[in-house]
Amino acid sequence: MSMFSKSLRAALTRLCAHLPRRDITGPDGSLYVSQYLLSPSAEKTAWRLRLHHFVRGDVDRELHSHPWYGVSLILAGGYFEEYRVQPNRLRWPEKYVVLTRIFRPGAINLITPETFHRVDLVEHDAWTLFLSSPMRGSWGFWNRMTGVYEDYADFFRRVGLGETNFGAKAS
Repeated sequence: MSMFSKSLRAALTRLCAHLPRRDITGPDGSLYVSQYLLSPSAEKTAWRLRLHHFVRGDVDRELHSHPWYGVSLILAGGYFEEYRVQPNRLRWPEKYVVLTRIFRPGAINLITPETFHRVDLVEHDAWTLFLSSPMRGSWGFWNRMTGVYEDYADFFRRVGLGETNFGAKAS
C-alpha cells in the first residue's frame, strides 16, 4: 500500500468521525460496510451523497440489485465485481452470464436498478464516494445457479436477517 493510500485512508477516517454513520452487517453480525452521509437529507426521495467504507466483500454468492441509480467513485482499495449480463443469444444459450471486472482508485462504477452484482475487496478495505438517486424500486437477489430472483425481504428471512433493514445500525 502506498504512502498516499495510507494518508488518504487516515484523512477519510478523520472526516467520517464527524458524520452520521450507518453500519450494515451480515447474517453473522459482522460489519460489511459503514455509510457516512455527506448530503443534507437522508430521505429516500432525495439524491444522496455518501462515503462508503467497505471492510469485507459480500458473503453471499447471490448477486444483489439496488433500488436506485448510482455512481461510485473508488477512492482507496478497490474491489472485484461480479455482475450479471444478458449475452448475445447467438453465442451463449444461457439467459444471463456472470462476468468479473476490477475497480481500483479513480475508477467509476455506474449502477442501475437492473444491475445485479456482488463485490470482493482487492485489499483489506475500500473507500468509495457514492451518489444515489431517489429510490426507484426494491432490493432483490438473483441466484446464478438457479436463475431465480428473490425479493430482499424473503431473502433476508431465509438467511436469518429477518426484517432488519439490511442489518443496518445507525450511530
